[in-house]
Amino acid sequence: MAAAPSDLTELCDRALGAYYGLGTRVDEREAVLLFRQAAESGSVEAWGHLARISVRRQTGVVPPEDQVQKAVALWRDAAVQGDAKAQLYFGGCCEHGIGIAQDQAEAVRFYELSAEQGNAQAQSSLAFRYTKGEGVPEDHAEAARLFALSADQGYAAAQSNLGTCYLYGDGVEPDVEEGVRLYRLSANQGEAMGQYNLGLCYEEGPGVDIDPVEATRLFAVSAEQGLALAQCRLGYCYARGVGVPKDPAKAARLYRLAAEQGDEEAEEKFGHCCLKGDGVSWDPEMGVAFLERSASRGNPDAISYLGLARIERSRLCWTVKRHGYLQTRVGRSRVAAVLWCHRRQTLRIEVSARLKSLALCLRMSSFADLIMDFCYC
Repeated sequence: MAAAPSDLTELCDRALGAYYGLGTRVDEREAVLLFRQAAESGSVEAWGHLARISVRRQTGVVPPEDQVQKAVALWRDAAVQGDAKAQLYFGGCCEHGIGIAQDQAEAVRFYELSAEQGNAQAQSSLAFRYTKGEGVPEDHAEAARLFALSADQGYAAAQSNLGTCYLYGDGVEPDVEEGVRLYRLSANQGEAMGQYNLGLCYEEGPGVDIDPVEATRLFAVSAEQGLALAQCRLGYCYARGVGVPKDPAKAARLYRLAAEQGDEEAEEKFGHCCLKGDGVSWDPEMGVAFLERSASRGNPDAISYLGLARIERSRLCWTVKRHGYLQTRVGRSRVAAVLWCHRRQTLRIEVSARLKSLALCLRMSSFADLIMDFCYC
């Protein structure tokens, strides 16, 4: 039996409150659960909201395309009639191509219409576009102004973004104390990015006394909400034993969680874990795959390591051809190399390693040690 429209409206309102932190702490997981409950009870709009959320995070729910299109149509009609919330939602659909063709100009137009009516989320979304120059001229002063309008209404995401503006003097005069204050306001509302940013302050010291334990605590609560940046940073804390006991297995698990969301730094770090067998089973092929993914996103460290790996692979190929054959003895050095020798005197070599320098990664004194470890003369 379908739920009454009033009950569905109440469910969606509660979900929106949890998603945006309106009158309550931000809780995206709770928002997804409530939207799903409303959607499965017959709310077309709830399916649309789930589609919007899935752009940012994995929800475990695949909204039916026909229901999403119905939701978008409802929002479009209401937006044209001047409903500020519908203008925000429809603008988001235009921005990300949800149930409609992607159209950045339309996204900006509806965000502006909603923002002019004082919608805090629309003001924040529009401000973010000004920081990047996406669909509007790049204007950091205008971005800061819009973030401030949104933050003044208590919108946690805008408070975090405005805090960054003040911390780095981006569109406003630098004010570290004001930046930290805004981060704290955002973090106290449960905003994952605000928690992460405040954690960085405690880790590095601007505006507060350095406190690794508090930094790690903030990274942890942010990571629990699925923020890839926080997962990667918390992984680093466990890898180095900063603010928490050293735990390579936890570090590798967190790196992978972040890497699977496309975080380039986490991809690089998890690739190294695989190459060294650090916290995970030794797996050079997976290690190289993650390094290549990171490099493809422009990560300079991953690009550097892979470049050095190719140089060392060329040297190995030359040495193997000279000696004619070799024997693999992976173990003592855990070098990330997989070598095959075929009977027809053909040789295929796959070499991968954590390579800032060969000596560091293989814990050997020189390239000659590598040859002695693997080759017969």
